[in-house]
Amino acid sequence: MARARTPGQRGHGAASWYERRMQSRHDLEVGPARRRLAGLVLACTVLTACKGGRSQLEGLVPDGATGILSVDGSAFVGSETYRRLRALAKDQGVEDKLAAVRDECKVDLDGLQQYVVGFDALGGNTVIGLKLPRLGTKAALECTIAKLELDPEHKLTIAEQDGRASITGADGAKAFALDDDTLVAVTKGWAEAVTALSQGKGKAAIDNNLAKAAALADHKRHGWFAAEVPALVEGKLDETPAKGLLRGGGDFELGATMALALAVEFRDEASATAAKDALDAQFDAAKVAAVTAGIPATMFESFTMSRDGAILRASVQLPLAELVETSIKAFTSYMGRAKTAEVRVGLGSLWRGIQSAAGMERLGPDGNLVLTSCPSDGRSEGTTGVTPPLSVDCSKGCTPGVEYEATLWRDNPVWSAIGFEPFERHRFHYEYAWKDDGKGRCDVTLRAHGDLDGDKTYSTFERKGTASVDGLVGDPEPTATDELE
Repeated sequence: MARARTPGQRGHGAASWYERRMQSRHDLEVGPARRRLAGLVLACTVLTACKGGRSQLEGLVPDGATGILSVDGSAFVGSETYRRLRALAKDQGVEDKLAAVRDECKVDLDGLQQYVVGFDALGGNTVIGLKLPRLGTKAALECTIAKLELDPEHKLTIAEQDGRASITGADGAKAFALDDDTLVAVTKGWAEAVTALSQGKGKAAIDNNLAKAAALADHKRHGWFAAEVPALVEGKLDETPAKGLLRGGGDFELGATMALALAVEFRDEASATAAKDALDAQFDAAKVAAVTAGIPATMFESFTMSRDGAILRASVQLPLAELVETSIKAFTSYMGRAKTAEVRVGLGSLWRGIQSAAGMERLGPDGNLVLTSCPSDGRSEGTTGVTPPLSVDCSKGCTPGVEYEATLWRDNPVWSAIGFEPFERHRFHYEYAWKDDGKGRCDVTLRAHGDLDGDKTYSTFERKGTASVDGLVGDPEPTATDELE
């Protein structure tokens, strides 16, 4: 079982590890990557191509951060887990965009070398360091952002200074190319702190407030993470099983599964024991709920947990690809239901409009008042046609009077008689057809057509009924064909 190490178990000791990290920084400062971006001076020594460069990237996370994650990108890309995740990306249609980035922008995700993210949960600040060949060049950045549609509202400004690319967001967030292969992004609140760290000034979280949490993780594995419970939050945990929790750290190896090791430290042994007892008591119920939700039972079978003084240690084999696949299916189902909720409301409103219109008096051919069984334009049989026409792209939503003329509803006597018009943004195109038998009964069909994924293939929802002076009776719910198209 992979176990996270305590501070006393670190092969060379914390001090020698720190000295090696600082020596690595010194050795790398003599390279040609000294060029800096004017005004921000983010030194290229922060990220390097050498195997030991991860500790330098980790040094960008400012003191006060509540968490840090560091990933060896090369190990991740070389894992079976990564290959399966890429296969999922292909199934979701993402692979085409990644292929375009690779072929046209010359930025290949398979070349990922390093990834580090640090965050401050309370202050809302984040810094991300990414090493990927060519990603630091202006041309590659512009191309990648366009191909992945990362800036649909055009709020990013891409510039170049001293041969290095930079990005500025409308919210003050910035990204800086440290060299042709390295990009660092930082929120506005941390920009000065990250700049100072790149100049050898200030304090890095890994050496200060996150040092104890980081010591709980094995930094030699494919990835590691650490987090400190903020002082403002500690008191709020007193009424929970996490009472006394101070910090946590962990690490992982990637293969066919993710071998995850986790260590969490409590204020004292009593708190750690109470937390373990609570987790043990809830384990079986949590397993049943998770398996019901589609999480593989093998994950729970691999789980182990033990107490080491005030520290709880756990390990588990996470079937990451299966978990992502389950999440994608759940999300797709949720989004599908969210998108089709509109059509059920729309057809319901249309149904009620016909109910209201049925039985209203109108002038007959002889000029006398007669009862009508359903709204029409005077013909015994007809249709409104699809409104708006399918030539109007509503796959991402369209609004009457914006993407198409609102008069398509208001100038149509049948839509006006029903009193139906989708005033808000909608994804579906609506149609109403009728067939009046001339004896006070009328067969009606309501349809809605939607291209929910923008592939020009339409789903169709249909609801049928019979209208008379006594009202409208028929299908209680619409039937669907190709519901999520």
